[in-house]
Order: sequence, then structure tokens, then C-alpha cells
Amino acid sequence: YNMGKRLEPEAFVKVLDSMREKRREKLAAFKTKYSFTPLFDKVSNACIDYDYYAHKEIYPFRYLGKKYVNQDMMPEGYFDFRNEVDYGDEALKDFYPYYNFLFPHFNNLAMSHYMGKTNDSLFNRNSVHYHMSKLRLIDSLIGNESVKNNLLKYSTRNFLSNSTSEKDRDVVYSSFMEKCSNTEYSDYISDFYGTLKSLQPGQEIPDLKLVDSWNTVIGLHDLPDKPTVLYFWTKANRMHAADSHSKVYELRDRYPDMNFVSVNVNAQQFSSWRRMLDQYQFDTTHEFMLKDPETAVKHMALYSVYRVVLLDKDKNIVHPNLNLFRSELEDYLSKISPKAF
Repeated sequence: YNMGKRLEPEAFVKVLDSMREKRREKLAAFKTKYSFTPLFDKVSNACIDYDYYAHKEIYPFRYLGKKYVNQDMMPEGYFDFRNEVDYGDEALKDFYPYYNFLFPHFNNLAMSHYMGKTNDSLFNRNSVHYHMSKLRLIDSLIGNESVKNNLLKYSTRNFLSNSTSEKDRDVVYSSFMEKCSNTEYSDYISDFYGTLKSLQPGQEIPDLKLVDSWNTVIGLHDLPDKPTVLYFWTKANRMHAADSHSKVYELRDRYPDMNFVSVNVNAQQFSSWRRMLDQYQFDTTHEFMLKDPETAVKHMALYSVYRVVLLDKDKNIVHPNLNLFRSELEDYLSKISPKAF
């Protein structure tokens, strides 16, 4: 639905309504030819409806970006579909289209609540107030415990992964622990949070085992003794993979004494990874894949490829969570790069 970036709201709704109606007609035609159970009828209709709802929730941010701060910015009646949402449907608790709707839905509900409380002129997706609102709304509205705990778990993990404030992370972590009734999820988030705390400035980076483009295993601690930018990519996000490498090529020219290390996080065979490098035309000199992705994800809390880790020449963490495309990274590079001295 890239059309959402181009179409005005009224036109977008018209196209989306038309697509939903066509899918309903196809389902009706199918049911005239074949026998079906009540569960099939429920799930097939839910697939159509919740996919429709999800795109309606996602559209305002795609169309207006950070300027979207109030649901009144959409045409009258745009969000009427929310009256049809069932927050506690047991039959849909493991259904992907249902979750695919609930995540952007609660993002929007929390955004509206957050903007009303703070009176900010632009939406700050990383605000602790926004995320606390989201957890409270999930806890109060979702009737099914399984669905509620899932949403709490992933919403909390996303915030903890991206926040750079230890104080804010503590607040969100405590809120999650109060609300989650699934001990497995509570243990998971506790372990995850403990890992993040061990990756603070001044701590030595875990000695991840990497595989270079010649299929040689090398420890992260065995890389050249100079300040290092560790960044990540996945084949699932091709745009980020291309953009991140393009940005690093620029940075490498400006900071030639820095070591820029690209790590692919996919669990895959060496041969398929090498084909990807050739396909993207990446310089293989600085490319690595994880020898054991599962262990690396656990010890490095690698749940966001947008995270950049900055190390000093002794492999100690200077900053555990920077962004390639923000000026803050270059502020750090200018201080740590030997070229600056």
C-alpha cells in the first residue's frame, strides 16, 4: 500500500474500501462453491477486516509523518471502524493479521493520549510518556491475557532496544513487570534488560564470533586495535542495508582511521551470504556474518538493525545505541577518531 504516500485521505479511503469489497466478493463466491465451517468464516472475514483496519491505522503516519499529531486531521468518520474491533477474541489470539492491526492501532491510541497530555507540536516516537501510555492502554483495553502479554512484551522490548536513557528504560521495564502475567515473558524481558545493562559505556564488548568473506572465523576482539563503528543489517530490510552501507562509505572517507564493521545478522549459510554481498556489490573487506546468530542476539540484545555500537581501540563500549543517520554519531566520531588529534 505505497499508494498511501501519494493519495490524499479521501482518495486513499476510496481505494481501500474498493479493495476490501473485492476481497469480500471473492470470499462470498468461494463460499457458494465449497462447504465451510463457522471458524473458517470467522477467520477469513477477520483476515479481510483486520488487514483493512491495519492500513487505516498506518496511513496517517505515512501521509503526514511527524506532523500527524491528532486523529481529527483525518476526514470525519475515518476511524469509525474502531467500533468493530474485538480486543479479546480468543480465536484470533495467534492470528497474524490481528496482531498486524493491534500494533499500529495502539501506537495511534497512545500517540493521541500522549499529545493530549504534553501539548507537544511534533510527535516524539521515543518519548517515555508515549510508551507508558501505550502499556497502560494495552493493559486496560485488551481482554485476552495471551494477546495482552504479547503486546506488552514486544512493545517493551522495542522501547528498551531503542531508548538511550537508563532512567526511562527503568520506568518502562517496571511498568511491564507490573502488568505482564506471563512468567516466561517476564523472565525473557528481565534477561534482555540485564543484557542491555551490561552493554553500557565503559564495559568491554562481548567477544562475538564473526565469519569474514573468506569463511574464516574471527573474534570481535581480534579486529584491528582502533576505534570501531559496529553496524548491522539484514536481508529482510533491503533499503536499510543499502542506505547504511552508502552512509558508511561516506563516513569512512571522513574518518579513515576508524574501523567500520558491517555485520549481517541473518541465520544462513556462508554461500548465500556471499551471494548477497555480490548482489549488493558491498566491499567484502569489512563485511562479516555472525557465526552463531542465536547466541549473538542473546548476548548483544540485537533486536534492531538500526542500532550502532561505538567502541574504543580496546573494544570497550563508548556508546551502545547510536544511529547512523543522526548527527550525534558524528559528534562522537569527531571526538574518538585518531584523525581528530
